[in-house]
Amino acid sequence: MMRKLTAFLLVLLFASSVSFAELAEKEIVAEGTARAGSAQSKEAALNRALRNAVEQAVGTIIDSETMVENFQLLDDKIYSETKGYVKSYEILSDNGGEGSVYTVKVKAVVALGALGQSIKGLGIIREKMNYPRVMVLVGDYVDGVEQASHVIGTEIEKVFMESKFPIVSKNQMEMIKERDATLSYADPAKAAALGRRYGAEVVIVGQGSSSLMDTSTPYGVSVFAYQAHVEVKAVKTDNAQILAVDSLNQTARANGRVPAANKALADAAQSVSKNIMAKIVEAWRSEVYNETSVEIICDNADVAKSSAMKKALGAINEVKGVSERSLVGSTLELDVRFFGTPDQLATILSELKEPAVKIISKTPSRIDIRFID
Repeated sequence: MMRKLTAFLLVLLFASSVSFAELAEKEIVAEGTARAGSAQSKEAALNRALRNAVEQAVGTIIDSETMVENFQLLDDKIYSETKGYVKSYEILSDNGGEGSVYTVKVKAVVALGALGQSIKGLGIIREKMNYPRVMVLVGDYVDGVEQASHVIGTEIEKVFMESKFPIVSKNQMEMIKERDATLSYADPAKAAALGRRYGAEVVIVGQGSSSLMDTSTPYGVSVFAYQAHVEVKAVKTDNAQILAVDSLNQTARANGRVPAANKALADAAQSVSKNIMAKIVEAWRSEVYNETSVEIICDNADVAKSSAMKKALGAINEVKGVSERSLVGSTLELDVRFFGTPDQLATILSELKEPAVKIISKTPSRIDIRFID
């Protein structure tokens, strides 16, 4: 039993990269908002502020590396016990509901030790991302000539696989022409369509070139210097949203043109892979700890239903903004900024009475619904 407890504490310490003393508690300033106009507005804003404080505290315990390794997000259960982790708090400001939004700012002392044990012991971190599959589409060019070696793509796959990202089958990848990879870099919608075709939730598209810089002959041996430039984008396949962008230059030398060119490409690919992976994880963490953008596609829509839906969404406390992208024929497209997960939003939508809707499908960034007459 003692060994298990010791191992648990060591794992917790490693994952959080903080000392036991730092795990005791943390003072955090956070803000919460709620729709003004009701007797519960202040309490709702205060609860949101305390929840935000706990979320920030969670962020100090679970680092990006842990997120990359496990693809796991926080469960709402951690927030149902918010006040159990807040040892004390002080209200720094209270706007009294001016401007139709009630805002409360607090300084809260959060018990990190109890929070960390709950995260580990209660299994709060769950595999909600369903292990999103990644597809890599990158074209290689050496001295302006397209290559069939896939050096960049192979190196990117290695880096992502080392962090346990599921990769789309290599056989499927080889069915896609290099031209598709090149075109998809400039067109996120095309990249998303290719990713969906092969069952990927994230597609990494890019292009890389390696060009001769100079040659030398030290001690009578020819040495070639090549400089590689690699740029990549990570695109979500369900809505073609760009998650991250990165680019990098790398120089390499070797006693042959091909070895030098490939080494420069490989070195650049390894570095850019780590950068893009970190940015993807930070984008996911931002969605978890803050608000996320969800695309809602509504079928059987008209002007009246569009107005009713926007009004209903605006009345939901967790909804921070609604934008109408288009209403074409009977299809309405909305962008909703929501404090929570798409699953939670889908549940709220399914319970609406006016307008009544049916959930057709949902993905991590998109919900398809149909208005019920």
